[in-house]
Amino acid sequence: MISRAASNLYSAHLCRSFTRNSLFSTNASYFERKKAAKQERIETYQDRLRKEEERKHRRDSAPKDVRKQEFKTWWDQRRIYEETLDRKARQSGKDWKIEVAVVLERLPVVMPDIPKWEKDFEELQTYLRQFGKVYPRELVPERTAPTIVSDDELLAQLPPNFRPAPRETEADKSGAVNTLDRKLKSRAYFLLEEEKDSWKFPKSFVADGECLIDTAKRIVKEQVGSDLDVYYPSNSPIAVQLETRNDSEHFGTKVFYMRVQHDEGNVSKRIKHGWLDRQEVVDNMLQTLGDEESKFYHYLL
Repeated sequence: MISRAASNLYSAHLCRSFTRNSLFSTNASYFERKKAAKQERIETYQDRLRKEEERKHRRDSAPKDVRKQEFKTWWDQRRIYEETLDRKARQSGKDWKIEVAVVLERLPVVMPDIPKWEKDFEELQTYLRQFGKVYPRELVPERTAPTIVSDDELLAQLPPNFRPAPRETEADKSGAVNTLDRKLKSRAYFLLEEEKDSWKFPKSFVADGECLIDTAKRIVKEQVGSDLDVYYPSNSPIAVQLETRNDSEHFGTKVFYMRVQHDEGNVSKRIKHGWLDRQEVVDNMLQTLGDEESKFYHYLL
């Protein structure tokens, strides 16, 4: 059913077309035709302005920048809180103790699952390609229309003795976390187990003469092990966290988080550790540290 606005627009278009055709088809004078052409240009320009104005407000009722606003609300409050702590530290004349936390991550091993809407879009593209441009057979050889092949049909075309590895591993089924062979479709982060169901990133205070990256390398060697080959993508931290403490010399601790990426090797089974994905880390921090700190790790990772 055509809306009233669309009906009015269509009627106005027909009226202008009829006026224009009648003027140019009759024995109208040059000045009348020129005046009619100018009026048509004015009306076309006004219609374009009206459409642009309607397009601006077309999605006014739809929610916009929801996640951006959530982060901004959280970050503004946290920034004010940390600025207050920093000002109190200067007023007390005490310095901050510097600590480094290592965020050791294993990158995804397999591609993530394709959502249903993306599969439907690929099938639609494949279907529409068969309706391409038609050229003379003398110039372009006839092309065969592309066919839609499902995942099961692709697997059936593999050699009989070849089967791809499962995307869900035994560790995923059993719930074991102290192995790299889990959560292959997402990033996994190395954490130390303090007590049952309580995890933390490996940390250490900065020693004399060390910079942040030197402390991160020492943490990996002492708390993770030397059997692991890692890559340090940057000398700069990815985040800083302020923690107050009861100390006569220091007002609190500034924890700098350094990103480190796993290359190859594995961690010794003697170390109580786990490889958790982002959601598992956030859920654990929510139980142990509360909602505010869990949001910090949500945006950190």
